[in-house]
Amino acid sequence: MLPEASYAPGLQYRADYITAAPRVRAPVPAAACADGGFVSVNLQQLRYLCAVVDHGLNVSDAAAALYTSQPGISKQIRQLEDELGVEIFVRQGKRLAAMTPAGTIVVGTARRALVEIANLKRVAE
Repeated sequence: MLPEASYAPGLQYRADYITAAPRVRAPVPAAACADGGFVSVNLQQLRYLCAVVDHGLNVSDAAAALYTSQPGISKQIRQLEDELGVEIFVRQGKRLAAMTPAGTIVVGTARRALVEIANLKRVAE
C-alpha cells in the first residue's frame, strides 16, 4: 500500500487483493463512499474503456478488436460509470457522441493504471 501523501492529501490508495477478475481500488475522497473510501474497479472495465476511446467511441469496433460482444462492453462501461459516480461519455440515444470533461480524466487515469499493472506483471516475470 502506498503512503497517502505520495499522491494527494486526503485520498486513500489500495490495490491489495485479486479475485477471479482482477480488481484494483481507485482513490476517492473517504467521505464519498460508505465502505470506508474505496471504489471497486475491474481491470477489464478499464481495458474496455480504453478500447472504446481508441476505436473512436465505436463500441462495436472495440468489441470486435477485443473478441467480445458489444452488449458486454456497454454493460461494463455503465457499471464503471455507476461505480465512479460520473458519466464518462455524452450519449445521443444509444450512441456515444463524445467524452465528458470528467471522462477525459477517467480515461487518462485508466491508461496510467493499465501501464502500472503491466509494470507489476513485468516485475513478477
